[in-house]
Amino acid sequence: MIDLKIYFAGIEGRIKQVERAGGVDYALTSFFYLRGQAVSRVNELKRLVNKSWLIDSGAFTFMNSGDEVDWDKYIDDYVDFINEYNIELFIELDLYSIIGIENTEKLRKRLELKTGKKCIPVFHPELGVGYYKRMVEAYNYIAIGGIVVGKWKDENQMIPLINYAKRKGVKVHGLGFTRTSNLNRFGFYSVDSTSWMADRFGKLYIFNGRNLQQIKKNTQKKLDWKKASFYNVTQWKKYAEYMEKKNES
Repeated sequence: MIDLKIYFAGIEGRIKQVERAGGVDYALTSFFYLRGQAVSRVNELKRLVNKSWLIDSGAFTFMNSGDEVDWDKYIDDYVDFINEYNIELFIELDLYSIIGIENTEKLRKRLELKTGKKCIPVFHPELGVGYYKRMVEAYNYIAIGGIVVGKWKDENQMIPLINYAKRKGVKVHGLGFTRTSNLNRFGFYSVDSTSWMADRFGKLYIFNGRNLQQIKKNTQKKLDWKKASFYNVTQWKKYAEYMEKKNES
């Protein structure tokens, strides 16, 4: 059984292409890019998501943006956004390595108190297995982070953690993890990635019925990024639909 949900991250950068493709079933968008946007703009993005919209706090991006860091105001703005648009799935301010565990937990509690909902906390390997198990006991949906920046020296170490959560009935999201060659064996409930926007690097993908293959492009011909972007969206959608369906035993 596959049943994996792939969230398309960064759809705000490819609105016209995603719209032309009929939207996507799952999308992850960063609050950092949504804050201050007009209601019409946010609703435009929301209409592109057919099933589930996951919001990341964007806290790390905010911290590196050069703006004055006021976490109290940022989290209050995040809360207002979640409440205004009735967001069901949202990720905590993942700042363990910046402000420490205790302060991150304080922000998490404030976020949950003001929204009246549980967020999705993020586990990193340096937090330890004991902390992970406490997360699993307290939440029904958690995320594993640090994958993109290489914190997991041996990614196979995630498998027993994911299996532990599954035995407890807890969903696990892999942040930024869509290496399609070995995605099946990890057992994530959901993952997200910006890899579908590979047109940025002149890459094209084709879904072969089971997986995605990279197409070798003609180096003598300039790639039309708009057409390439739309094409990649359609191929990744086919792949995502395939990965979500349940195989009959």
